[in-house]
Amino acid sequence: MKNFPPGTGFGAIFVVVGIGMMVMMATDQSGLHVPLWVAEAAASCFALAGASIIAQAYGKLRLARAFSLGVIYGLAVPGLWIAFGSDGSGCTASGSFGPVSFEGMASGLSCRIVFGAGAVIVLACAVAVTYGIMRGVGFQPKAPGAQPIETKD
Repeated sequence: MKNFPPGTGFGAIFVVVGIGMMVMMATDQSGLHVPLWVAEAAASCFALAGASIIAQAYGKLRLARAFSLGVIYGLAVPGLWIAFGSDGSGCTASGSFGPVSFEGMASGLSCRIVFGAGAVIVLACAVAVTYGIMRGVGFQPKAPGAQPIETKD
């Protein structure tokens, strides 16, 4: 029996779950309240996260970071769609502060503002990570070596 690196099984579970959700949504779209491509982008985050874990377990750091980048962009898609592409019919809002809680329908504008702001934050993170990847930041692990000695002069 072949031994796999630690994390491979965990990553495989996420890949299977993500692909399973994507297949189920594609075959039965009756429960979707968004276009299929928005739902698929959200579900793909599971598969890409699992693929990133597997790639990292095998020491393929560039590939792992590329999959991670896909996760970040995938997370931005639903918020961007709500902000700019939905019909603006509103969304359910709920929250709590200590013992006080509330739940109800929020206006379409409120939903667009909140989800749009979240999407802009996620997109900014995605752009920052993309920039870091393009510059090669974090790709070269530091080799263990002698630590510099501090001297007091």
